[in-house]
Amino acid sequence: MQGYWLSEQAELDYREILAFTLEQWGVDQFNQYADLLENTFDRLVEMPALGSRRDDIKPGFYRYRVGQHYIFYRIAEETVQIARILHIRRNATATFFEGLRF
Repeated sequence: MQGYWLSEQAELDYREILAFTLEQWGVDQFNQYADLLENTFDRLVEMPALGSRRDDIKPGFYRYRVGQHYIFYRIAEETVQIARILHIRRNATATFFEGLRF
């Protein structure tokens, strides 16, 4: 694997998560959570099958928990394609993944 790529929606999820973290818990927690997410993205590149298969949501998708969020992704030829980053309390259904652009 050569790297990871965030869908437009995953990029929006990422920014919203970090904005909320900054607002609720301050700069230190913001920096820690940003590092945690980015380190997890890198870890998924190193071990792409680390997550659990979620073909029930979308064929070929995986889910991996990090902190209070699930990263939903798929494995492409050379990259890990991150589809969404959703809070663990959200009931992720296929509708969250409609219209994704990779």
